[in-house]
Amino acid sequence: MAHTELGLRERRMIEDMLNAKMSVDEIAAEIGRHRSTVYREIKRNRFIDDELPDLNGYYGMTAQGTAVNRRARRRKLVRFVDLRNDLPSAGPSSITRVRCFQTGGVVGRFGQARRARSREIAQASGALRAASGSRAMSVA
Repeated sequence: MAHTELGLRERRMIEDMLNAKMSVDEIAAEIGRHRSTVYREIKRNRFIDDELPDLNGYYGMTAQGTAVNRRARRRKLVRFVDLRNDLPSAGPSSITRVRCFQTGGVVGRFGQARRARSREIAQASGALRAASGSRAMSVA
């Protein structure tokens, strides 16, 4: 099963159902998520204001902003400055290198060797695709 993050629509639904005093189990069933996902979402993205405690609670828009900021902080290119500086500034090659980085191709002291290995794998898979494509044409 693929990992999917909660979107703004689901967060707004959670907010509306919490305001309607529905239980977490009912909310989870309604949006099609596990109840632990809903509990975790409410716990992580609650709005807390020490000066105005009456405003404490779960707000979908605020939760979406908090989640987006959290994901941005966790990105590898944000955390590893030396790796970010190693990437070219622009162009299609930088996109390829970022994708390679995100999949674990450019990590640690042996980044050069891993990049070279990633290139070899990409070339081999391209050759296999080309060979299988020509076979498929000859069979048809």
